[in-house]
Amino acid sequence: QFVIFTKLSISVILGLSLFRQFYVFKTVCSLVTLVSFFVSVIIFKLGIKGAMLSILFTEVTMSVYYIYVISRKVKIEFSFDINFIHKLFDYGVKGFLGSVLLMVISRIDYYILNMFSNIGNVGFYSVSVGFGEMVFFIPEAIGVVLFPKLSGMSLADSNKKTVQLLRFFTLMIGI
Repeated sequence: QFVIFTKLSISVILGLSLFRQFYVFKTVCSLVTLVSFFVSVIIFKLGIKGAMLSILFTEVTMSVYYIYVISRKVKIEFSFDINFIHKLFDYGVKGFLGSVLLMVISRIDYYILNMFSNIGNVGFYSVSVGFGEMVFFIPEAIGVVLFPKLSGMSLADSNKKTVQLLRFFTLMIGI
């Protein structure tokens, strides 16, 4: 549940256009995970339990920090708006189904390769695919910044800006 909360908190932080904090949070989260993993697994020799505890520690720590940062920007209220929740659910289901389908399509090659080869070859393949997918970090980073900006514009301005940015980034990524 803390993982879900941190993901939602990051979306709120992006919606508030706190991009600098977003990247600081991502970095701090990785560092906290690394340090807590090192302490629990290497120093205290807790093995798998230590790894799980380090992830739990990171998520709890970051959740508390996210609540603090968000509460400084907006007033946090606990209310129940059924229409808003219905809209969120409709959007979320579509996004979830799309994500699941994308994951299945993009990872089915591992299973097919495993049927015709051994696990060692699948391991080499998965590492090479991981390096190849690093190219997708560029559009992902662009999307993280642009989505809150474009969603806050009027439809006409948003469409115009999207076309302009698409031209520019297509040229940049093409190069």
